[in-house]
Order: sequence, then C-alpha cells, then structure tokens
Amino acid sequence: MSDLLPYFFVCITVTCCSAMLTTMTMAQCDAPCYNASDCGGECPICIHHPSHPGLKCHKNNGTSPPSNGTNISAMLKYADETWNCIGSHPPCVGCATVKARSWQDPYGCAPYVAHCAAAGGFIKHVSLCGTLDEYSSVPYDGRQYELNCVSQYDTGCSGGGLSLTDYLLATGWTKTQRIKAGTVCAVNGGDGDWTHIILGVGDNICNAHNYAAYHVDCSTEGQPNLCLDPPSSLL
Repeated sequence: MSDLLPYFFVCITVTCCSAMLTTMTMAQCDAPCYNASDCGGECPICIHHPSHPGLKCHKNNGTSPPSNGTNISAMLKYADETWNCIGSHPPCVGCATVKARSWQDPYGCAPYVAHCAAAGGFIKHVSLCGTLDEYSSVPYDGRQYELNCVSQYDTGCSGGGLSLTDYLLATGWTKTQRIKAGTVCAVNGGDGDWTHIILGVGDNICNAHNYAAYHVDCSTEGQPNLCLDPPSSLL
C-alpha cells in the first residue's frame, strides 16, 4: 500500500489543479473588463453583451467580434491607450501624454474617435497614426469624407461637407438613444451643436479628446445630437 501513496497524492494534486483551473476559467468568462488585456483563457474577448451590464469577458464563439473584419474590443482598447495623447501628433499607442482634461489640438475629438474606429476596422483606407491630411478625404461609395470634423452640420469645421458621423451612417452604423461600449455620439460642445464627439467605453461611460477625458460620465461632455452603434454587433 505504501508503494501506491505517491501515485495517490499525485492524482489528488492533479485533480485539485484541474478544478482550480476550471474555476479560474469560469471567473475569466464572467469577469468585468475594460479591454481584451483584462481577459484570457477561453474568454479572450472584452465586449458588451445583452445579458450583462457593462463590459464582460466572453468566448470567441462566433458572436463576437463581428465576422465582417471589425473588432469592437480593438476599438475600445485603442481608445483607452490613446485618450491622453498630446494633441500636436496623431493619437498613437505609445504617444507622449497629457493630464486629464488637458487641451488637445489639432488632433482633437473627431480625429481621436476616427482613429479609434479605424483601429476597430470600421474605417477603411486609412492607417493608424495617420495624419490630419490622410483623414481629411477618405473615400466611400464614390464620395469623400472629412473625418477630422464631427458632422456636415459643424459648418465651422467641415464647411458643410460630409464628415465623420456622415461616414458612419453611410457605412451602416445605426441610431441609438443609449450610450454603451462602442457607441459614438455627436454632442453640443463649447461651440454649439454638432461640435464635439465622444466614444462610449461602457454604459454611459465615455472617452474623448478636447479635453482629454477617460471613463467619464458621458453627460459631462454635452447633450447628444446623434448617437450611433456599430453595424453587425451585439451592442
């Protein structure tokens, strides 16, 4: 019998480890998250899901990210990594940073949201860390869009030309009344309606540029003129 004891204890140890790993995996699959780096194991996707408030880790089981080459988690991850980038350069991962509520110009609110959307694959024909010029005339369906401006209604910026929210509408984003992770909202900024744009990173929680804002109550950024959810998503 004594000869069998080492094998008995090894068996017990393996069983316990297996149970612990299963418990850890289950926790990961229901854990709150801000971006994909907070998740792992069998549930590497950080995304809003109808059965949970806010962001939770989920399995990559065909429900997320969308199968059309877009990735909401990538958009949100980029948003959290570039919210405080200095305004004199494009919002890029690893950028020089400023303190919260600092001014960011000329790479303000619209360039920031556009770069985040591009990081998620929702804007084509641009590069991450692209310049204002690159984002100033982005083609879609035979038209050109000025993505450094919030909307055609922000005439002080766009001159009445098609802009960021117009591009999102044209590419299938849908109107919503509720801000959640992945929602983009044009709001009334300091210069009036349609002059500021913010990105939802949770339920009524937003990031923005001009001024640098991280996980703030969205209502502090202004009253919505138009809010849009990404296409083909479970938001």
